[in-house]
Amino acid sequence: MNIKALFEKFTKDWPAKVICLCLAIFIYSFHQIITLDSKTLMIPMQIISDGNLTTKDVCPNFVKVVFRTDSSHIASVNSKDIKAFINLTAYTQEGFYDVPVQVELSEDLKTIEPLEIKIKPESFSLNLEEKILKYIPVVASTSGEPENGYYVSNLEVIPSSVKVVGPKSVVENTKQIYTKKVMLKGAKTNYSSPTKLDNINSLLKIYPESDFRVDIEISEKIAEKDFSNIEVCFLNLKDNFIVSSQTPKVSFTLSGSQRILEKFVLKPESVYIDLKKALSAGTFDFPVYVSVPDLLSVKKLTPQQVKISIEEKVFDSPLDSELKENSDGETLEHENNQEESFSS
Repeated sequence: MNIKALFEKFTKDWPAKVICLCLAIFIYSFHQIITLDSKTLMIPMQIISDGNLTTKDVCPNFVKVVFRTDSSHIASVNSKDIKAFINLTAYTQEGFYDVPVQVELSEDLKTIEPLEIKIKPESFSLNLEEKILKYIPVVASTSGEPENGYYVSNLEVIPSSVKVVGPKSVVENTKQIYTKKVMLKGAKTNYSSPTKLDNINSLLKIYPESDFRVDIEISEKIAEKDFSNIEVCFLNLKDNFIVSSQTPKVSFTLSGSQRILEKFVLKPESVYIDLKKALSAGTFDFPVYVSVPDLLSVKKLTPQQVKISIEEKVFDSPLDSELKENSDGETLEHENNQEESFSS
């Protein structure tokens, strides 16, 4: 059979032959469709932006991938065998682009036949912008209050700043990066707390991403309290003397630890004049003393010295006379001791 006869035989009744061929293809495809199983997986999506541009739009973290293959292979298809990503490296001009989603199959998936893959969505419309780098301070975010009478005198985040990479408009509008909440409730001593960064914009890449700590310095609150017109108490006055002048009154301010000051109660003998050096009648200047706990101090004491008039006590009974003689003896002995001391 020559070529001409073969061609004539092939083209004879060609419409019917074409119809049969199309029908056969349809039947095969339909058979494939009804015999293939499908599986839908949510695949994490990565954004690759190794060039000068990056997206300023928030992309979904996952894309939907539909697999179709025969029932003997469908069970072996899983998410670890496929990677989904969009690559922005090739784009060099700012603007809007439809960027396709690409997939990379594992070697095991590449050997499966038949295998159909459909990605939803197939692309993303993205606004690409210049990518910049900036160092931004990290600020500690706190929750709660220290114990009553204490306050936070210093907070230090280590490291104190991070390197931030992202779209220019987003990076320039980011003034601070905050940590997760650090608890202060009930604190009354210095301590350190490990922490992480909080609510980072997904468009930004932070370096470093972890290993942060906050050093908290706790100090006591300092407060002041005024005391006015407080009567002075006389101490150590010898039995044969009396104070003839009017009892003085003083005013002052106490300063120090708030927690101690809140509990402090001023006793009558806390404000006093020591009269142990009064050895004879007369008018003398004596300093005023205020006795307070160690963590409190006296400020603005007015007056600091007062004039006190001292007179000898009048004795009406033999017992009083005896007390006077004993007191006079002690006074004379004290004066003699002073004279001997001066002589030596």
